Amino acid sequence: MCGAVSLSLADTYCLQILWALHQSGMVDIFLYISSMENEHQYYMHILEIVSLMLREQSPVELASAALQRSSLEKQRDESELLAIRLEETQERFTKVRKYAGARHSRFGGTFVLKAVKSISDQDLIYHKPLNNIEDLNFDVDKVSVYIVKHTDFFIYFETTRLGGWMV
Repeated sequence: MCGAVSLSLADTYCLQILWALHQSGMVDIFLYISSMENEHQYYMHILEIVSLMLREQSPVELASAALQRSSLEKQRDESELLAIRLEETQERFTKVRKYAGARHSRFGGTFVLKAVKSISDQDLIYHKPLNNIEDLNFDVDKVSVYIVKHTDFFIYFETTRLGGWMV
């Protein structure tokens, strides 16, 4: 196994603890406390925690791991941002195309729907812009009526219970 490092059980536990501290944000809190001047009473504690975290680590490996990881993270973040930006521009273009004809709604014209009959059994006349026949909605201004569902009244039954002395 070329370049493989065998880790003992204690080493894997230490790495898991360090990873849990990193994921929970405790390392960032330690760094924040160590950078604050008014938290000087905790400096020695933070120094001890950091020294225990970095115990038995070579500085060369730590520096190279940080550089490799940061470049990989930069590439990953850049690709994610590019994908999100492309998706947003695509959504913006579809939204512009969708509402391009509806800017001046009163100048859209009058549409006669041949297949739909109105109340007077003639073809339906629609005065709003209609891009898609499925967008036709007659319930736009309709106000729904609230129907009370629980109209049962409380029924009172007079009951008498035996007291504790009667038993």
